[in-house]
Amino acid sequence: MTDKILETNVSLLRGPGDELGVHYTQEIPDEYLQQLAALAGLRHYPQQGPWNKKSGSAVGTRDNYITAVGFAYNGQAASLVILLRFKKSEQPELVSSALKNANLKKGKPGAVGSDFVRWEWKYSFTKPKAEEVAKLIEDLRAAIKPVTMPFDGRCEKCASTSTNSLTLLNGMPMFICATCQEKVQHELNQAAEQYEMITPNYPNGLVLGLGAAALGGLAWGLLAYGLNRIFLYGAILIGFASYLLVFTTLLNILRDYGFDNLRSFIGVADGYAYLALMVGWAYAAWVPARRPVLALDVLRRLQLETV
Repeated sequence: MTDKILETNVSLLRGPGDELGVHYTQEIPDEYLQQLAALAGLRHYPQQGPWNKKSGSAVGTRDNYITAVGFAYNGQAASLVILLRFKKSEQPELVSSALKNANLKKGKPGAVGSDFVRWEWKYSFTKPKAEEVAKLIEDLRAAIKPVTMPFDGRCEKCASTSTNSLTLLNGMPMFICATCQEKVQHELNQAAEQYEMITPNYPNGLVLGLGAAALGGLAWGLLAYGLNRIFLYGAILIGFASYLLVFTTLLNILRDYGFDNLRSFIGVADGYAYLALMVGWAYAAWVPARRPVLALDVLRRLQLETV
């Protein structure tokens, strides 16, 4: 089965040298994914794939199972992600059990659905060896084969039209015929038009956000006064949530009214303000508190006068 893959929601993913052709910016190709693709029988597609990274993905079909490999980043954590897709199953729990019984040592399931398995291999500094990843792909496929059905060369949407081309639909590689692609594109265009017709009322949202913040602060103050206790962490969370609500609304207003420069400035200033706040809190937490200097008559009233 040939591996022609779609790049956007309903257009072909293309590799360097394809007859369809695509212009890529000058950059160093990801040699790791190229090596992995060669070992796993896949194909490397720069700047394309489910994870939308510059390194791209290694995508293809083996035994009529769709396979995609790429990198995902969550903060400081990096993971090599393997995606396996198959025909929709009515019992995805059987796939989970099969993976558990396979007792695979490298990585762990990130998610298991009715027609896919996402496997994640987290690493710190060095990427996993390409040879080990290629073997892991084979082991994953072997583990789910007894409880899943491979694709049969027909469209996943209509289940009637023959198609041997992969399509990247909302980040998911799949088999979808040209007719269904047009239907999906039409639905996406309609959704985009309906979204554009929505007129957001940002000033009203800002006023409501400020009102909600004021009411929340008042309610918290009355609660603390009535119970004679201050719940520190809860107060911080409420204040932070109110700040995010107002700040996000303000940035959206500036964006929609064309104040992009001011929006960028406020975004940068907010980061420095947060840093200054953290420094102030750290200073207040670590500097020893000083004894207050009180007048002598106050000390006598409080019975704190030294003998």
